[in-house]
Amino acid sequence: MKKTVFSFLFVFVFGLGLSFVSAETLDDAITWMQSKGITNSTSKDTYKAENNVSRQAAAKFMVQFAKAMKKKMTAYLYSNKQCALSDVSSKNVLKSDIQLACKLGYLSVKKGKFSPAGTFTIAQAVVTAMRIVEGKKNEKV
Repeated sequence: MKKTVFSFLFVFVFGLGLSFVSAETLDDAITWMQSKGITNSTSKDTYKAENNVSRQAAAKFMVQFAKAMKKKMTAYLYSNKQCALSDVSSKNVLKSDIQLACKLGYLSVKKGKFSPAGTFTIAQAVVTAMRIVEGKKNEKV
């Protein structure tokens, strides 16, 4: 059974009682995300929440979410060197988002690899939401 990664993420975050937004339905969450530039979708039908997403797509999504949450985009936990990812091609159009998500500590890296085509799981969505909302302590990359 496919899980709804991003809808779960937003339902989870909204369920924390945070004051930044109130969403009672997935459509409300999508409308809010669209108004913040996080997604181009305007409804459940175009958002396709039932689809799995890649880690590289999640990186872009999380960077946009952090911007919408007015998080500092310069408060890096990791250096350019630590986020020089051997498996992210210079031709990858999402490379800057991937590297920013790495430097901000939103998405994990192991031994200099990001696994951009890998699947972004619900567990990772929950952890990432907490990293964005609550912050993250520096860990060895």
